Parts: sequence; C-alpha cells; structure tokens
Amino acid sequence: MNHVFILNPASGKKKSLSLVNDIHLHMSALKEPYEIVYTEYAGHATEIAANYQEPDTCVYAVGGDGTAYEVLNGLQENVCMAIIPAGTGNDFYRMLDLGKDLNTALKDTIFGREVLVDYAVANDKKFINMMAMGLDAQANRIAQEIARKLPIPRALVYVASALMAIANPIKIDVEAHINGEVIQKKIVLSAIMNGIWYGGGFTPTPNASIQDGKLDICLVDECNVLRMLQLLPKYAKGTHVNEKEVHFYQCEEFTLKTKELAPLSIDGEVATEKYLHVKMIKQQLRMRVPQHSSLQ
Repeated sequence: MNHVFILNPASGKKKSLSLVNDIHLHMSALKEPYEIVYTEYAGHATEIAANYQEPDTCVYAVGGDGTAYEVLNGLQENVCMAIIPAGTGNDFYRMLDLGKDLNTALKDTIFGREVLVDYAVANDKKFINMMAMGLDAQANRIAQEIARKLPIPRALVYVASALMAIANPIKIDVEAHINGEVIQKKIVLSAIMNGIWYGGGFTPTPNASIQDGKLDICLVDECNVLRMLQLLPKYAKGTHVNEKEVHFYQCEEFTLKTKELAPLSIDGEVATEKYLHVKMIKQQLRMRVPQHSSLQ
C-alpha cells in the first residue's frame, strides 16, 4: 500500500510538523512506499487528495478537523483515509480510538487495519463528523477568532465562545423534514452529527455511531439566556437528553429550511445557509484505525 501524508504545517500551532521524523521512522519499519505532502493554502488538501485514485492508497489527514474535512472532500472513490489529530480542533479522532498521545496515534494508525465507516453529504459537501446551525455555529466562528489570538486550550476556547454567543443568541425559524414528519419551530441550535463530539469535547449526541448508517440530530428550542446558561454544561457533558427544550431524531436523509441566512459550521468550517439537504452515505468510507479499535 502507498501511504500519503497530507500535512497542514499550520495546524495546532505547527504541532503537525513535529510528526515528520516519526512518520519517517514508522514508515521505515513498515517498509511500504510513502510520501509527505504539505498544504500551502486553504483548500489545498482537497486538491492534493484528488490526485490519488488507486485503491491501494491510504491518504492521511495530518492536522485538525478542517484538514480532515478538506481531505474527505478530495478523496477519490474507494481510496482509504486516515486521521492523525494534530490540530487545534480534534473531535472526530475519538471515534477511532486513537487515544490522547499524538505519536502513539500516528504509530497505531500506520500499523493499523481498515474498517468501513459512514459519512454524510450536505448539499454538495461531504462531512465526517458534524454540521451545526445556529448558536453552536456562531460559537465556532467566535472560537476560531479567539484561537488565532490566544494560546489557550480548545475546550476553554469553545466554552468562552459559547458564553459569548449566548449573550447575543440567534433564534432561527426552521422547517425540517425528518422521516416523513414536517417540523416547524424556532430553535437556537441544531446539531447534525455522525460522531459524538464537537467543539473540543461538547457532546450533543451521546449515542451516535459512525457505523449505524444514521444521522443523529439534536434540535434545541428557543429559550431565554438564563435557560441557555443552565443547559450549556449539560450539553457539554451529554446529560441534556431529557430536557424539555431538547429533541432528538435519527434518519438517513432530511432537509432543513430557514427564513433567513443562518450561521453554519461543517466539520469546523464556517459558512451561512438557508437550505440544507443532508444524506447519510452508509459504510462507504474506508478508514484506517488502530488494531485495538472497537470499530468493526
């Protein structure tokens, strides 16, 4: 197998660069062909990944959630993917049982095995972990601005950003079509998840799986600032499942419409949208994981 490491040198305050020597070390032991390619600008990882079309290839996203998002959107059909969490925002990696030590994650993945996992397509963009609209997307935009300026842990950045977003909340009129049901309501946030975590460890859908072929959706009704402050720590820990303002759905495909453009976050990338069509692609992504991973 040919191993292609797409490395974002700016990820994690250049944390990804610290892995270069280890990549050479582990690949020398594996004795299989490999190359390291560095990204130079936003969207470059997508362009690089698109160049590899042979099934006997594994493309590694070495960076944060944004790097993984770019690689996924350039990945050719039936090419294997791997994630090395060397960025400031790393949430999906926990679904792969990579652990917290970066070098161990690298070594275990290189000497790992393949499984099939789900991914989703929102309009014309693929995502592997999450998509959010509303308060959480607003918080993610603020978090990106803070992270560029202050050297503080990602989890603390997101908590601070969530508090700032709550202070000036966006309330969105939505029409959602889920499992044949039409849902019309005003919400403060919607989390559309493949994985369990986002935002440095927030847990909107604690029962999600990346191999069940289902999107897990969490909608939170509009509420006042005090109530949002009460819900925030529960939302972070995943203990919000029985709160009256919180609603959960599972589906393979759905649409979401809003009256006005609303902030959107998709695997860490920010945008604005007023219409989403989201479809789950069941177990069509080859993913390299450690031998000890619980994924089958």
